[in-house]
Amino acid sequence: EFARGEEEEDASSMASTFSGILEGVEGEILELAKKTAKPPESFRDHLEAFATAIDWRERWIQGLIFFHCLLWLIFLVFRRRYNVQCVLFFVVLGLVASAERINTLCRDRWRTFSTQNYFDEHGVFAAALYSGPLLALGFVMMFNFIFSSANLLVQVKRKQLGIDAKKKKK
Repeated sequence: EFARGEEEEDASSMASTFSGILEGVEGEILELAKKTAKPPESFRDHLEAFATAIDWRERWIQGLIFFHCLLWLIFLVFRRRYNVQCVLFFVVLGLVASAERINTLCRDRWRTFSTQNYFDEHGVFAAALYSGPLLALGFVMMFNFIFSSANLLVQVKRKQLGIDAKKKKK
């Protein structure tokens, strides 16, 4: 038992030694990275830095992405149903309009659902990952409304021309 106790002490001291070494190396690596890392210069560099800073494994970020995919799926499935499109369009507008309030709320309570604070006072993260996809969906929906209106106008004009042609024959 005495030999076993010495082995445990040796293992414990080795673990603490390795832990100290690892902490020192980690600190040196971080300092070296800070000294040698240059700030992003191009737009692509900024995008890469932004994407790297986000922990994509967080459940709430995955849920946000799923939410956006669900909205796009609803849009695609019901793209020919005018009433559903109108409701979805106004929901999207309401969500975009509430982005600032949502960002403020999340900035105050980020510790309850996130590992890091993504919510700055300027709302860059909220604009990029929350409002950006919603605005893109809103623009696509607007183009769909214009396209549907143009098709409806053509159909009405064709019917009108058909009715006028029948009147002339009589």
